[in-house]
Amino acid sequence: MFWLAIVLAYLGDENANDVRLLMSLIFSTDFTPYSSYASGGSTIDMEWTFYLLFPVLVRYMHTWWLPIAWIGVYFVWQYVGFFDKYHFIFNQGMFFVVGGYIYHLVQQGYLQRQLSHSYILPIVWILGIMVLNIDARLWITLCVMSVLMICTAYSSFPLFDNPVMRFLGRISFSLYLIHFMVLAGLASLIKEYGGYGFGVVGMAMLLLPSVLISTGTYYLIEKNGIRLGRWIVKRL
Repeated sequence: MFWLAIVLAYLGDENANDVRLLMSLIFSTDFTPYSSYASGGSTIDMEWTFYLLFPVLVRYMHTWWLPIAWIGVYFVWQYVGFFDKYHFIFNQGMFFVVGGYIYHLVQQGYLQRQLSHSYILPIVWILGIMVLNIDARLWITLCVMSVLMICTAYSSFPLFDNPVMRFLGRISFSLYLIHFMVLAGLASLIKEYGGYGFGVVGMAMLLLPSVLISTGTYYLIEKNGIRLGRWIVKRL
């Protein structure tokens, strides 16, 4: 699905760049001045970089000093970054290692009791909305939303735990790639783009076609790609 998004964007680019195409296909744009041809693909490229580092980092995911050290790396990178690129492993890696440490705490049972109360979810959701409406750094927003996700794992709340949300979770990868394209098309139609200015109506207009297209790509492309991947892995 990711490669398909790249190829479609490349074919639709009047100033197509073959080097950028190659870097996009091999998940390497974060090490170049280019952005991925896939909308939002730079974050996926950064994830692949982390997967290469994971075998080394996983041995220390349970330690308290690793997330603190990487937070320090984050702020150093902000100050002396070799090139101004937000989605880069030195910049974003702290989210992975902090997430790994939180996963360790969850596995050890340190957080379940605190997060298993049903009233926690609405409170965290309200805090998340408050953070999104202020000029906060992205990492603060992500931390709040991460707590929301952890709470969801241990507390059932109908707003988040229902068949619709589960279905959206299944198609979320296609939805992530597709909604950027739909949003670009809608923006050119209604002449309004970005933030809350897009409006509730605009969000609804974005959601329906994105979900419909993503449902098709999930069943026709993603699931078949997963089957192919499993077939290859079994033979390796």
